[in-house]
Amino acid sequence: MTLKVEISGLKNEAQAEQFVNWYACQGEQFIADWLECRKQEGEVDISGLNTNSPGTFPLKWEGDTLKMIVMPSGQ
Repeated sequence: MTLKVEISGLKNEAQAEQFVNWYACQGEQFIADWLECRKQEGEVDISGLNTNSPGTFPLKWEGDTLKMIVMPSGQ
């Protein structure tokens, strides 16, 4: 099963691309702390979400949707 998370509120393609590029670099490092807390609370069973670089880059637009693919790590 594949689940999708939609992030809205970005004003243009440049902002969406900046978000994806940030997540693929620094964002992956910061999400680990949040996920670790949720893991300790029994909410999730993963420690990280890594960008699937071959699936995400180069950036792919489908209409007004930018495809960013992430996958669990540290299970």
